[in-house]
Amino acid sequence: VLNPPGKGEARIDASATMALVRQVLTLERLQASYRGQTTTLVQPARISLANGVAIDDLRLRAGQATVTASGRIAPTLKLKAALRHGSAGLLSSFAAAGITAEGDISADADLGGTLAAPSGTIRVSGRGLRGLTGPGAVRARRDATPRLNLEGPLIAGKLYFSEGVDYIIRKIPIFELP
Repeated sequence: VLNPPGKGEARIDASATMALVRQVLTLERLQASYRGQTTTLVQPARISLANGVAIDDLRLRAGQATVTASGRIAPTLKLKAALRHGSAGLLSSFAAAGITAEGDISADADLGGTLAAPSGTIRVSGRGLRGLTGPGAVRARRDATPRLNLEGPLIAGKLYFSEGVDYIIRKIPIFELP
């Protein structure tokens, strides 16, 4: 049980086996709970620790959302990851206190470079997005498709985008005037 100050209690229950000669950890079971949200491992995943760190076929589920990741993390970064059917409500449970939202979010990341200087593309699609409370609260539902191009260093926990951000908002009428 982890209890980060001001963040709420986090619980993690997992089991894994380690093949010492091959330096491969097989994560067999994982259940993590935080702020009322539970994430589970869908199937066993392999984490190779030989010559750095690599993940093979990681699949997690939280509610209707699924997260997948495969690839190398260190010493070089060559990682593909995806989020499908992530609810904005689920994601807002990890955001600052007092922020709630609704809608559906999906994302794809194709990353390269290193952890200190990542490169690649992250595409995020949102449907029916609406901030209900907190900064950015909106009344209308929106569909959005931002694409982030990464070509910069990760410095002191901040990611800098040197290639820019493309962002499209599609307005969806809530009602029509007569």
